[in-house]
Formats: sequence, structure tokens, C-alpha cells
Amino acid sequence: MIMKTAEYAKLPVVIPPYLEPNADYDYGVNFASGGAGILSSTNQGLVIDLKTQLEYFDKVRLSWIEKFGEAETENIISDAVYFISMGSNDYMGGYLGNPKMQHLHPPEEFVKMVIGNLSQGIQELYGRGARKFAFLSLCPLGCLPALRALNPKGHEAGCFEDASALASAHNNALKMGLLPDLQALLKGFKYSNPNFYDWLLDKINHPTDHGKRTNHPSTCFL
Repeated sequence: MIMKTAEYAKLPVVIPPYLEPNADYDYGVNFASGGAGILSSTNQGLVIDLKTQLEYFDKVRLSWIEKFGEAETENIISDAVYFISMGSNDYMGGYLGNPKMQHLHPPEEFVKMVIGNLSQGIQELYGRGARKFAFLSLCPLGCLPALRALNPKGHEAGCFEDASALASAHNNALKMGLLPDLQALLKGFKYSNPNFYDWLLDKINHPTDHGKRTNHPSTCFL
């Protein structure tokens, strides 16, 4: 997804990861970490969580100030687009794969926790000068092969609806609550929120319309 976005914006196709040695960040930097979540507790110790990613952003900002000066760095940060695609791991491993978390928090409460932490991260970025954001909605998690196979009704029964319900609740909280609230609160805050959920669900439910011959649970449509 990041590569497609970069290609569309006529940027280098591969935006360098932050931890790449001697990387050139003049056209952007990728802080993503496989398995990371919005909550620090998600896959803790195995990934680079959102809080740490923000700390890395601060280090890049300081390197830009040294290279371009403070005024130009402020322009770079305010003109940049911040693509945020996180949350799936919080619900997959952090909640559905964590019986203790399920016992402590009902689904709606857990969604509020995730959205609350995301809100804090966005506002921290805004405080550093970020103004333009893109938030990809979560996909129907229960239709992913790994979770579909965990469907208590059997993998042939279809998508694991409890998992997809979490993704849907997250997307609604983002679209109907957090993002418009932040836009009203933060001057100059702009965002896009592509509906990845419905896009992927349509491919799963109507595979032949998209050049596929099957919607077998072992198949991942991307």
C-alpha cells in the first residue's frame, strides 16, 4: 500500500524504512513495523509500537533541522502526508488472541482504548507540525485466511464475524467520531479515509467480478 501511494505521488517507489542504514529520507520515511499495533501492549517486545515510531519521527525531524534548517523543516513536515495504517494487529493478536484482554475488556471498551491511543498519537504528530493525514480503514478481519480458519463454526462456514465486527466498530469510530472531531478541534487538520473494508469484502463476495475464480478461505484477495 505504501509503495502504491508513493508511485501515485511520483515519489521513489520504495520509501526507505527508518532503520535502514544510511537511508535518504528526503522524500519520506517508513516507520512501519510488521505486527505492530496502536497499543504498546500488542506484540510487546517483538515490534516497534506507535509510541516508539513517534520517537523515531522526532529523530528524523532533528536530522532535517540540521540539514535544511528549522524553517524549511517546518515546511517539509506541514506539507508531508502521513499515511497511517494500523489497528489490525491490536484486534487480531492483541485481543482475539489474548484471552486475558478479552476477560478484562468487552469489545466496545477495547475499541475505545485503541481509538483513544490513536487519537493521542495523531495529536502528537499534529503538535510537531503534521497537518495532512491518510487513514486506511481496517479490512474485514474475519475474512482473512488466518482468522477465517479460526471460525468456531468451522472454516467452511465463512468469515469469522466477531473479528470483522471489531474491525467495523473501529472503522465507524474513526470515520464518524475521531476524524471529524479532530478536524473540528485542530486548525488545518486534513484527512482522507479510504474504505478498504468494503473494497476487500466486495472482492471476497464477488470474486469473478474481479478476475478470480474462487473465494476459498485459503485465498487472500489483495
